[in-house]
Amino acid sequence: MSGQDKAYYVSIQGQPVRVDVIEVDETSARFRVGEHTHVVHGQFRPGEALQELTVDGYPVRFRVEPGSERLTISRRGLQVSTRALSAREHELYALMPEKVVPDTSNLVFSPMPGKIIAVFVEAGQAVKAGEALCVIEAMKMENVLYAERDGTVVKLAIGAGQTVDADELLIEFEREEPGA
Repeated sequence: MSGQDKAYYVSIQGQPVRVDVIEVDETSARFRVGEHTHVVHGQFRPGEALQELTVDGYPVRFRVEPGSERLTISRRGLQVSTRALSAREHELYALMPEKVVPDTSNLVFSPMPGKIIAVFVEAGQAVKAGEALCVIEAMKMENVLYAERDGTVVKLAIGAGQTVDADELLIEFEREEPGA
């Protein structure tokens, strides 16, 4: 690829950084990040967790953990999650809508499959943080679920003796007003 710049965007902790690849051969690469040109010598060994390269004349060891969409790179206790995109992928990725995670802070879900042994609250009841809500039996163990904060029970989706799946809605609390 000598003599032909190719732009990539490397996302580091969610922030895109432009990397211009200047030259690559079997054992080295030259690339530019901002105003600085860097030279890397060595070979990346896919499948091996510990990698050793020379960057700008200095030996560098780091650990690589592949993920489904990202690489996690660890060095000297610092861990960075990264992803590399071509310039075109970066442009298109910027157009993707942000995934909005639904607010489930007023809901209590079953942490595991099991059987509801006891329910200690009812609809309309005010509860305090730390108060027991219900007991789920799973694998011959009784697990008590507690209120994480003060609130009022709006809806009970369970009853004693009922079998529940993991992540099944158990109890709904009144939603807090913004700024309250």
